[in-house]
Amino acid sequence: MAMAYKQYNRASLHTQKRAIELYRDGMSANKIAAQLGYSVPAVCYWFKKHSVEVKPKSIIVHCSYCGKEKSVFPCHTAKHGKKIENFFCDMACKGKWESAAGVFKGKNNPKYVPKIETKCANCGKGMEVHPCRIPKTGNVYCDNDCQYEGMSKHFSGELSHNWLGGIACEPYCPVWLDKEFKEDIKERDNFRCQNPDCWKTVSPDDLTLHHIDYDKKNCHPDNLITLCRSCNGRANIDRAWHTAWYAALMQRSGKHVNPLTCF
Repeated sequence: MAMAYKQYNRASLHTQKRAIELYRDGMSANKIAAQLGYSVPAVCYWFKKHSVEVKPKSIIVHCSYCGKEKSVFPCHTAKHGKKIENFFCDMACKGKWESAAGVFKGKNNPKYVPKIETKCANCGKGMEVHPCRIPKTGNVYCDNDCQYEGMSKHFSGELSHNWLGGIACEPYCPVWLDKEFKEDIKERDNFRCQNPDCWKTVSPDDLTLHHIDYDKKNCHPDNLITLCRSCNGRANIDRAWHTAWYAALMQRSGKHVNPLTCF
């Protein structure tokens, strides 16, 4: 069954030539189609059929940043009914112009939040800071020196979350002063950090001995394990977990040295 196509009234050659004359006189394809009673695609098809070069009518503008010429369509010179005053070659020129002009800086930024007045938590000096710069503790410092002093006051001694009753001031066991004993422990561990999760952020030769139960007087070889300085520092956080972790490693390794009689 043959398909039925919609029939259109074909324009005469005279009508097509008339459309081309009007176009060359400066009339747009939309106005030509409205005047002759045909659709815009039909008028454009006549131009193509008769090899008429259709050039969009553009205007020349200059980049507001570098001054380079750029052609744009007239419809692109306005947005939401307002005339566009600044044109740019690309997004790079637009960004540089906005940065130089301070379009989105300070109060011109739609996300601008004014500073608030506060005082340094250490010296009491008044200052203005953005609300996002105030931590949850509410302690704000005017410089690094004040921050160091303030942190020392608020997080040292019994105020520290790692405070264990001052055991850090207790002396080590006598054998801790024996360098050969420490070398024997490191030799037992092949002079390597024994933490499988070592981040390797320090030199592999920067090794220390760690007390698994955090008792400085318990220097039994089974209570000592070789760690790099980074892993030894990490062991100060969540001590219960690290105690079980390193005790399990020592139990699985089966490494021992002859204990000394001075424990």
